[in-house]
Amino acid sequence: VTIDGSRAETLGLLITSIIKYTLMILSIFLVLAAWGVQTNALLASAGILGLAISFGAQSLIADMLAGLFIIFEHQFAVGDVIEVGEYRGKVIEIGIRTTQIQSLYGEIKIINNSDIRNTINASNNLILTVVEIPVSYDADLEQIESLLQDNLESIAKEIPQIVEGPTYGGVDKFTDAGIVVRLYIKTYELDKWGARRAVNRQLKLLFDRHNIRIPYTHIIIEQKVIDKKDEA
Repeated sequence: VTIDGSRAETLGLLITSIIKYTLMILSIFLVLAAWGVQTNALLASAGILGLAISFGAQSLIADMLAGLFIIFEHQFAVGDVIEVGEYRGKVIEIGIRTTQIQSLYGEIKIINNSDIRNTINASNNLILTVVEIPVSYDADLEQIESLLQDNLESIAKEIPQIVEGPTYGGVDKFTDAGIVVRLYIKTYELDKWGARRAVNRQLKLLFDRHNIRIPYTHIIIEQKVIDKKDEA
């Protein structure tokens, strides 16, 4: 059975966490034994105490079990981009109790594993990204469509983050400034914003070379001049 890199990293972090807590417990018993404490009786007491604690630590057990299911069912792994509720980010650590997710802005959210429900994993498939291009009403639409079709392949070569596309999506809507046409690209989740910005740059350069103006909203202000004789 082969294990991909992200899953191997996730399992490595979990095993490291388990070993860390196990070594801490063993160290405590070794120190107590070195001090002459009867560890056999302590272990028996610890078993009874652990049983009592387990009834009051159901949430802890639920977090641990949920973490194991997340990993062994491969719901997501370290490096995946997931959405939990309204929070979206990259998984940076999956521990025994909690999972850490880092947003696009660098914020880290720590979520109990048992609270992770209805998760969307955006890393398993390619993401469809829409690029909208404003075009003036005065422009020749057929010329622009032909120009785009002729340059889609070269745009793809300039942007390595694009996995599929770009493809022309037609006229999308009419606005006060002009019409909006669409291109579609497919990328991986982490690349979609950079790829869209790169496509916008290539389109602006392409339009500049062919003297195609990108419209913008104009505001016309009229000022009425009042004659002093009228005021009198």
